[in-house]
Formats: sequence, structure tokens, C-alpha cells
Amino acid sequence: MEVLQKPKEGYKFVILRPRHITVEVPVDWCVSTIGEICRTSSGGTPSRSNNKFYNGTTPWIKTGELNDGYLSKTEECISEEALRSSSVKKFPPNTVLFAMYGATIGKTAITTIEATTNQACCAFIPFQKKVIDPYYLQQYLILSRDLIISLGEGAGQPNTSQDFMRTFYVVYPTYQEQLTISLILSRMDELVRKTEQIIEQTQRLKKGLINKLVNRGTRLTKSIKNNTVPEGFELVKLNEIVDINPNYTYQKDEQYLFVEMAAINGNTKAIDYFGKRKLSSGYAMFKNGDTILARITPCIENGKVALIEGIEGIGLGSTELIVLSPKKRLLHEFLYYYCQTDAVKNYAVSQMRGATGRQRVPDKVFTEDLHIVFPVDMELQRQTVDIIRKVEYLIKIRYREKLNFESLKKGLMQKLLTGKIRVKV
Repeated sequence: MEVLQKPKEGYKFVILRPRHITVEVPVDWCVSTIGEICRTSSGGTPSRSNNKFYNGTTPWIKTGELNDGYLSKTEECISEEALRSSSVKKFPPNTVLFAMYGATIGKTAITTIEATTNQACCAFIPFQKKVIDPYYLQQYLILSRDLIISLGEGAGQPNTSQDFMRTFYVVYPTYQEQLTISLILSRMDELVRKTEQIIEQTQRLKKGLINKLVNRGTRLTKSIKNNTVPEGFELVKLNEIVDINPNYTYQKDEQYLFVEMAAINGNTKAIDYFGKRKLSSGYAMFKNGDTILARITPCIENGKVALIEGIEGIGLGSTELIVLSPKKRLLHEFLYYYCQTDAVKNYAVSQMRGATGRQRVPDKVFTEDLHIVFPVDMELQRQTVDIIRKVEYLIKIRYREKLNFESLKKGLMQKLLTGKIRVKV
């Protein structure tokens, strides 16, 4: 039997069931199950067959809306008739929600409004004021998320239950100390939110620049008769200046770099995600400087496009990729941004064919329909590319800042929510 060392001065050991996990916490901290400090409940889903149930004014929350923050509006509202005819319950503001199963298991939110939820949400409402701060409880659940999921049940996809959540232990200081901890952590949340807003604004700037500088407002499809092409620019069919799905020479038994479809997103270089495979008839081929587009739904709608850089020889990808290789008059970066314009994406989506859920863009969109407007002077192409690249660099800097703030907050949570660092009240 393992003999525990004595806790450090001012701390105590507590055993958290059901796995008998031993933790060290300050001697003046409390240890309670959620069921001892909160009323727990879950919601329900009114029948979808009755349209009247979903034309009301009472907010109804689904687990997919839980955002690990505050929730003040919902995608759907239900009626009073739905409340009377189902297991749905109204929960007050400052209710803490926890997703018990499904793809969003472990996600949390705090309501700022009176609302109802579906049955996959577990709701926690403190019994008494000034015992447990809702934000503190939410952050503790986020910190414990992996543990809760690991203790869950279910084959294939883990899940937890309201009964289990009632018995889950929470360690917490005085209410005033909770508020101080909550203030520190919420300030980190605010830094993350502000950085996310800057990233979103800069991404919108990038999109606007691409649409304005790359296609100059020119129609790029069959209906191009009335286009006014700016001086110094040329408008041609895409296949006149770009090789579509080129065939490259390869060795039959050699392994080549391979890119997964999931890695193509328009913001990262595909090279970050390569493995190796032998070439067969079921692959697309590409080289440095080529642009690859995922042409199936929902990839094309979400702008899944990547520029190939930094590889030797050829690379491989799914036949669901369109490969575009620019000829001498076109910079490969300019072609890459051309593929991100709304004109290209919207036209490609409008031409998709096939069964619902598995539609794809026909080859002829690229080989026959699309046109491209580009500066004849390649130096002007380079200047256009440089402007957009600078905006991309700003996005990367902000994204790194966001990751740093999130990492800092995570470290603070591990120390503040377990009492390893104390705060002055």
C-alpha cells in the first residue's frame, strides 16, 4: 500500500471518488459533490413533427451552441405549448450547462437569459447564493473535462450522465476568493476574445483585398461579354494559362508525398500534413507551385484550397482534387489567390452535380468555363501577392497571440482552481 507523504504546510490531502484520486488543496478549501451544492437537471426536445412547438419566444439551447463562455441567444425558440407538452424545463440566468454526450461532450456555457435546453445538456443551478460562483464552477468543469470524459460510459462514443455529474467532486475556496479567481481568468478570456475579433477583422480585410485586387470585379465565367478589362490586364480562358490536372512523370514502385483532404484549408501549406504512398490510378499528382482545390461538398464551399510549396518531385492527393499548374505568364501565388475569390468559389458551387451530400464540381468548370483576369506585367502580379501576404502575416501573428493567451490561461486554471497559487481577497 502506497504511503502518502505529508502535505505541505497549509494544505491537506483529499480523496475524490469514484476513482479515489488524491489531490492536495488548501486546508480552508471545501470539497463537495456537485449534487451537494447545485440542483441538477436536464432538458428535452419537443417533437419536430409539430411546427407550433418551434414558433415561440422561449430560448431553447442545443449542445452544439455551448461555447465555453456565456450564452445570451439561441438558434431556436420554442412555444409555451411545447413547454407543456414535453420534458423541457426553464432554467434561470447564471445556470451552468454541460454537454453530456455526442460530439460536443464536455462543452460548457453559462446562460445570461432564462432558457430551456435539450436532453443532452446537464444544468447546474446553485442551491444558495454566495456558495459557488457559476463562472468558477464552469472553469472547474473545463479543467476537469478530460477526466470526466475518461470516466464516462458508452462504446465508441463516450458519454456521461446526470447521475454521474451529481457525484463529481469540486474543490473550492471561499466565495470571495472564487470571485477573485474568476476575475483573473475572465480577463484572460477577454484577451482571447479581443484577439479573435482582430483575427476575424483581418480575415475579412484579406478576403476583400483578394476579391478587389485579383479579379478586379471582373466576371470570370461564360457571361463575360460586358467586362471592362483594366489597362495592363488580360482576360483569357483559365486553361490557356493554366494546366488543369497535369500528368507528371513518375516511378511505379517509388513512394511519394501524400496530402490528406482534411489538411487543405486555404490558411496552411499542405506540406505540413504529408505522409507517403505509392502512386496508383486513384491519385491526383502535383508539384511545387501548383494549387490544389478540393472539389467535393462541403470542401469547395468552405474554400479548401492549398498552395504546394517546399516539396521535391511530385506529390499525391485524392482524385477529388483539382490540380492547377500555372504557365510561365502567371505567378503561382497569384493563381492561388485567384482560386480564393468569391467569383471562382460561387461559380464552382453553382455548377456542382451529383447526389446530395456527395456533390462535386465537374472538370469542365476549370477546363472550359472559368476565365482569369491578370496583370500582364508580372511585377504587378508580385506586388498584388505581396500585399495579401502581408495581411496573412498579420493574421498569423494574432493567431499566435491567441494561442499564447489560451496557454497562459490554461496554466493559470491548473494553479488557481486547485489552490497551488493563492490570491489575495
